[in-house]
Amino acid sequence: MSHRSHTHAVLVYAPKYDDPDLPALPAAAANASDLAALLSDPALVGLPADNVHLLYATDPVKVAEQLADVADRAQEAFLVYYAGHGLLGPNNKLYLATTNTTRRRVEFNGLNYEWVRHAILSSPARIRVIIVDCCFSGRAIGAMSDTVSTLAGQLDVAGTYVMTSTGPNDPASSPPGARNTAFTDELLDVLRSGIPDAGSEITLKQVYEQVERNLRAKGLPHPDTDVYRSADQMMFVHNAYIPPPAPRVHGAKPPKPAAGPATELAAGKPAHSMPWWRRLPRRVRISGVATVTVIALVIGAVAWSASKRVPAPPAADRTKAEKPQFVGILPGSGDIRSVAFSPDGRLIAAGGGNDHSVLVWDAATGMQVRILAANEVVSAVAFSADSRLVATDGVLFNPTTGERVHDLANGGYDVAFSADGRFLATASGYDPSLGVRLFNPSTGQLRRVITTEYADSLAFSPDGRFLASTTGYLNRGVRLWDPETGKLIRTLPESLQVRFSPDSRFLAASMGETVRLYDLATGERVRDIGVGKVLSFSHDGILLTVGDDKALRLYSSATGNPVRTLNVFANAAALSPDGRRIVVASPDMTVRVIDVAGNH
Repeated sequence: MSHRSHTHAVLVYAPKYDDPDLPALPAAAANASDLAALLSDPALVGLPADNVHLLYATDPVKVAEQLADVADRAQEAFLVYYAGHGLLGPNNKLYLATTNTTRRRVEFNGLNYEWVRHAILSSPARIRVIIVDCCFSGRAIGAMSDTVSTLAGQLDVAGTYVMTSTGPNDPASSPPGARNTAFTDELLDVLRSGIPDAGSEITLKQVYEQVERNLRAKGLPHPDTDVYRSADQMMFVHNAYIPPPAPRVHGAKPPKPAAGPATELAAGKPAHSMPWWRRLPRRVRISGVATVTVIALVIGAVAWSASKRVPAPPAADRTKAEKPQFVGILPGSGDIRSVAFSPDGRLIAAGGGNDHSVLVWDAATGMQVRILAANEVVSAVAFSADSRLVATDGVLFNPTTGERVHDLANGGYDVAFSADGRFLATASGYDPSLGVRLFNPSTGQLRRVITTEYADSLAFSPDGRFLASTTGYLNRGVRLWDPETGKLIRTLPESLQVRFSPDSRFLAASMGETVRLYDLATGERVRDIGVGKVLSFSHDGILLTVGDDKALRLYSSATGNPVRTLNVFANAAALSPDGRRIVVASPDMTVRVIDVAGNH
């Protein structure tokens, strides 16, 4: 896809519905998440992360407005994808379901496809693409064709391409328990696997034809397509197809390859994967071998002679050299409410607030590796102790693959894992009747309701003996619970946010002004530390707080003395496990990583 910086994609998904007559469709969220990762993968499509927009469909008007906003920014290509329920309204018009859509009143609270059509056609992009995965999606073809033909005589209409999962009167397929719907699963597979004999890049036409062949062969609903002004010839994705090795005939000698690296390149082996000497012409390599041999003998003789006089120092252990750690602004950030480093230090995750998504970056390079599509507003993110899971307050993900492992019933305002991986706690800051709940991360099943009291912050002690919850605006203090039994152990005064020290001896608690350290064994206040909210501890006991004066501060929990002050305004922040870096989400919609190494 050329001019990728001027191409935008909006992936609209609706996995949950208020209407009990519309069953949940968790595959819709997985579809959007997987397609977003593919579109931003440099090896496949390579769109900038900022140009891939995940849009949770909660309200039809908001969806239409956001589509129109992004449409204005696309100059080269504009792609819109929808996954959810498709419904027929009056006169058999197509409506796309959003969270608040109802079957009985779809004409009033459903997303009228004509709105989507107008938003797409209003874009100045040279190519406009719409992919619809829902029941009756084939009706999108007639609607788009009618508008294009009407406008054709009035202005120079850009190329338009429509791909649908079904025909105009057919239901879509979403196999029970499958991660993706049938159509999108096949689409993703073709984009990931490539197409034999299709060239280095694949057009939209080739993608559709392969998807259509595969679905027919499996006896699944047939997709449909429509094209205006050769839009289907747009190069859409790099061809990932790798041909299988040719079978060897018994007794036959393989042909002798030509000299030099050209044969390897022709065979598909990238030049950068060859040793440098294999990239040289054959004659240079032959003469070079002799030269290198002579040089090696001379160096060996000198080294032998020197070893007789002075013992050689031990060779440096280069296997322990640290990888360069990223510092700077992370790409693709936005409305962020929570940030976290994985305990192994490899990943950074940020909860995308009203974007209903979680962004995941490689902590060493700053490259965005995945976008995770959640069900609702993301208020918090947390990694499991082994870094194999990341949880929002409503969904549990595998951060490496992007797989939605479990949906958490009645998620809330904060989330925390126990260090032994046995418990996942959620705190509901919206519904006091939900309070604090414990789940089994392995199964996603609810294990215990700790309390139904309002709670908005959670933390497990590293030794697993305590679960702390705060009562937020109720101002009733911090509750210390035994996660095994659910019994209340102690109540402490402050109630805004809590974190445990790495050795499980102390609890840092805040009302937003003074942070206080408590001895867990006695419940006695040990000392006051600075100003602000508690955010995180590093493994060596350095405490990070954020103050109302737009500053981040680092303190030694052992002495209470300040270590460093950063004049940074933060909505959310977290220390890396080694305490050397801070990830900060700011009101200017950026997420940056700051180096604080050597200052404590």
